[in-house]
Amino acid sequence: VSIHAERRTRTLARMLAAPIHWWAILSGKIIVSMVLALVSLGVIIIGTALLLGAEWGDPVALLALVLAAAVAATGISLLTVAFTHNEEQAGSAIAIVSLTLAVIGGSFFPANQGPALLSQLSRFTPHAWFIDGINDLSTGGDLGSSITSVLVLLAIGAVTGSLGLLRAKRMVLA
Repeated sequence: VSIHAERRTRTLARMLAAPIHWWAILSGKIIVSMVLALVSLGVIIIGTALLLGAEWGDPVALLALVLAAAVAATGISLLTVAFTHNEEQAGSAIAIVSLTLAVIGGSFFPANQGPALLSQLSRFTPHAWFIDGINDLSTGGDLGSSITSVLVLLAIGAVTGSLGLLRAKRMVLA
């Protein structure tokens, strides 16, 4: 979203006039998004563990799952923002995409308790894979049992992030 703000205030033009590559600018934005996603998930995990006594399972597998979820979230956000024209559109689009994926993915109610189509569609969302991974860990699983979820989340992040990066490059250089 900050790319739009920097375009509006002409900060982006000044950065591009300096000896800075376009990919360095986008890399900085991606790193910030990853850190925000990791902090958000970390607060949820630590908060629920301390306040509610939640047991999240194998810490190594949990870390892998959280990192993969952050990659997926960052990729989807990059792709979403890359198709918007200003800060307001970007913020709204991220909210719409996030909530839609959360509903389809089973974050609000189990997708397998809804229509068969919803259950099938949920497999295309990072939310469903993250929930599957958490369920595996909460029942005593380890990295081996949650590796499919980790790999699918990484694949979602790689595909959406790559497509978003191609589009965002045009957005930065325009």
